[in-house]
Amino acid sequence: MNKPSLIEKSMDLLGWRRVVSALANHACSPITQEQCRQLKPEDSFEPAQSLLEETTEMVALLESLQSFPMDRFEDMRPVFRNAEEHEIIEPGQGLSLIKLLRLCRNLCRERDKKIEYPRLRVWLGKIDPLKEFLDTLSHCIDDEGNIRENATPELKQALNNADTAKHKLEERIQRLFRTERIREALQDSYITEREGRMVIPVRAEFKSRVDGIVHDSSGSGQTLFIEPTSIVPLNNQLKIAKLQVEQEKIIILQALARTIRELYEPLQRNMDTLVSLDHIFARARLAKSMSAVCCPMNRDSVMALKEARNPELVLDGETVIPNTIEWDASVKVVIISGPNTGGKTVTLKTLGLLSLMVKCGLYLPVKANSRIPFFPKVYSDIG
Repeated sequence: MNKPSLIEKSMDLLGWRRVVSALANHACSPITQEQCRQLKPEDSFEPAQSLLEETTEMVALLESLQSFPMDRFEDMRPVFRNAEEHEIIEPGQGLSLIKLLRLCRNLCRERDKKIEYPRLRVWLGKIDPLKEFLDTLSHCIDDEGNIRENATPELKQALNNADTAKHKLEERIQRLFRTERIREALQDSYITEREGRMVIPVRAEFKSRVDGIVHDSSGSGQTLFIEPTSIVPLNNQLKIAKLQVEQEKIIILQALARTIRELYEPLQRNMDTLVSLDHIFARARLAKSMSAVCCPMNRDSVMALKEARNPELVLDGETVIPNTIEWDASVKVVIISGPNTGGKTVTLKTLGLLSLMVKCGLYLPVKANSRIPFFPKVYSDIG
C-alpha cells in the first residue's frame, strides 16, 4: 500500500474525512457514495469554479421546489463484465438496469423544465433513456427481478408443458395414495421432492410394499422418501420440461447480454452522468444540512470569511462559536497567538478545511457575502 502523501496527511489532520463522509451520506447511489469518500479537491481554479456553479444551480433548483427525481441506482460495471465475459446476465442485474434506465427517463422528462440552469441542462443532455431497450427489459424482467412467464412465446410454452407434466404426475400419485397397499405404508399423505423428483414418504418398515427408488430418509430413519417405479416416466417428463424452461430463460438472458454489449457506450455514459448528477445533488443537500452558503473564490488572496463555523463541529451537531477571519491581498503570513484552549487550533483547522471544501464545489458554513482565496495546495502540521 502506498504511503499517504503530505497533502493527504494534511487533509486528514484538518478533518477532511468527516466532510467527505457526510457528503457520501447525502448521495443516492453506492457508487457515488464511494467516490465521495475518495474525493480530492481540485488543484486548478476553473474546475473548482465549475463545481461551485453546479452546486449553486442545484441549490437554487431544490429551493424552487421544482422536482429533481434523483434516486438510487446500482453500479453497472458487474453487469457489463458479465455481459462481456460470460455472455449472460443475472435476472437481478436486469432489474438494476431497468431501475437505472427508468431514472434516466424520469430525469429526461424534467430536462425541458431546467432552462434556467444551464450547467444542469448540459448534464441532463448527456442522458439517453434507451426507450426500446427499457421496454425490452421490462417485458422480460418483472419488478421483483424474476423473468416474466410471457417474456417469449417459447418460454410461455415451456412453462405450460411443465405445468401439464406436473399436473399429470400429481394425479398419478394421488391415485397411488388411494390404493390400500400404498395407503397403509405411507407415513403421511403428502407429495414432496428429493433431488428434483417427486417422491412419497413411506414408513421404513413397509418399504417392501412400494416398488421404487429410495432418494432420501428422515433424520430418525423412520421415513423413506421413495419414487415409485410407476411414476418414473412421468418424473422424467417433468424433469425434461423443467430443463426446457431453464434453457429458455438462459436464451433470454443471453439475448439481453448481447444487447448490453451493443449498447455499452450509451449505458456507460448514462451511469457516469448519473454519478455526476448525484454528486451535485449530494453537494446541494449537504449545503442545506449545514446551513451553508455559496462562498465565491478569488485569485487575489483576499480573505473575508464572516462568522465562519468549523465544519467538523457543525456536522457533529456541536454548538459552534463563529470566527470572522479577514485579511487583504497584501498579507502573506498570518500568526495567531493566544492562551491554551483559546481556540487557535480550531480556527486554523476551520480555515484549512473551508479552503479544501470550496475547491470541491462545496458550500461553506459562513455568513453570506463572504469570500475566500483559491489555494492550489493546502498543507497543515498540527500537534
